[in-house]
Amino acid sequence: MPRITAIIALVVGVVLAAVFIRPGGEPAEASEVILQPTNATGPDPFTPSTANTTSSLPAAAPSTPSTETNAIRSVAGSEPGVYGGSRNLASCDVEKQIRYLSSDRAKNKAFASVLNVRESEVPGYLRSLTPVQLRSDTRVTSHGFRDGTFTKYQAVLQAGTAVLVDGRGEPKVRCACGNPLARAVAQKGTPEQKGSTWTGYRPQDVVVIKPAPAEVKEFVIFDQKDKDWVSRSAGDHGERDKQATPPDRQWPLMAETKQHETKHDDDKKDDKKEDGKKDDDKKDKDKEDGKKDDDKKDKDKDKEDGKKDDKKEDGKKDDKKEDGKKDEDKKDEQKKDEQKKDEQKKDEQKKDEQKKDEQKKDEQKKEEQKKDEQKKDEQKKDEQNKDDKEDVKKPDPKEPKSEPGGDPVQPPNPEDPRRLVEPGDAPAQQPDPQDPPQPPAPQEPAPPPAPQEPAPNPNPEPETDPVPGTDPNLGADTPAMLPAA
Repeated sequence: MPRITAIIALVVGVVLAAVFIRPGGEPAEASEVILQPTNATGPDPFTPSTANTTSSLPAAAPSTPSTETNAIRSVAGSEPGVYGGSRNLASCDVEKQIRYLSSDRAKNKAFASVLNVRESEVPGYLRSLTPVQLRSDTRVTSHGFRDGTFTKYQAVLQAGTAVLVDGRGEPKVRCACGNPLARAVAQKGTPEQKGSTWTGYRPQDVVVIKPAPAEVKEFVIFDQKDKDWVSRSAGDHGERDKQATPPDRQWPLMAETKQHETKHDDDKKDDKKEDGKKDDDKKDKDKEDGKKDDDKKDKDKDKEDGKKDDKKEDGKKDDKKEDGKKDEDKKDEQKKDEQKKDEQKKDEQKKDEQKKDEQKKDEQKKEEQKKDEQKKDEQKKDEQNKDDKEDVKKPDPKEPKSEPGGDPVQPPNPEDPRRLVEPGDAPAQQPDPQDPPQPPAPQEPAPPPAPQEPAPNPNPEPETDPVPGTDPNLGADTPAMLPAA
């Protein structure tokens, strides 16, 4: 038993002390590695989760140990079976990822900077990636977002994690947090592991996925649920998936756990045979081993409880973030409604002001019209008064004229036969000889003229008898007025 324990400790120590070699040949200083289960958001997420699946997969581990000393095994992204997934189902919602980044300019800028693309090219770049699931616990460099810029840390992603890979099969985005990914950085010494472990996790089974030597046209992925192979075109999101023939060369489907356990059991049997003669020591060792197993079970239970607590905590954080987002959306809607109401209120006020201005103009127009009418009425009254004054001054031709100091002179009656014919009078109408004779109309006798006293004659003549047929009151040259026939 001591020999077995020493061997296991030696293997674990060698694996944990493994380093990557930089292109220049110098390893990086030892730091920390964050373990991230499939459903964990992790530190400083760029966006909410866009993963369509968070179920873990059995870790596919290297079937043979690495030929390089103190190195972690790497595998090309074009290797059949290095990725998994479900037929006609994308592991990530790419369009949702695009919407999240487009709504935050600072995050979009940092995201583009990490992946070395322009900000305007981010949507097209994301659509060119292929959504798959990791089939091995994979070491990467992850980038978070904090204080307006990106952060960087080493991480191990659990098998089953939904990722987006580029045309050469290298993981570029982790969908559970929207973080951009890059190749793992070499470290010196034993990195400090943080985060939550998962069942079946073994540091020696962790791999690094390196880019394929050429562009990959078709990814051959393994459907763990249906135990079938699927061919997915590069850049396709599962709509054109088709069944594939099991490849001759493929990434291991099962982990080395079973082989390791078998070897461990054989060593245990050998130790029992070797120590069969020492029953007392065997019992003591069994008791000690039993105690260690109990301690190990307790530790495993504590880790499992811690994992559950971490999951609950992550779930609470996700719920809080989702609630916060809903509150922000609600506030934005309320703000938009208030802005809309303010605009409507301003429009109503503007309409009211225009209406008042029109009413004021109408009143002014009516007032001007009223003044014009009053002015016309006054002018008309003035003209009437002027005409009345002129009428008063002008004598009426029908009224009799009066002599100074005497009675008014009566106008001559045209019917009076005694009327003297004035110059300018029209001659009397003569009867037409062809007309039958008309009987004379009866005429009333004209009243006798008032007697007038003759003016005294300064040269009186001797009185003579009046000539028969003459008026003694008239002169001799004045013809007497005879009655009309």
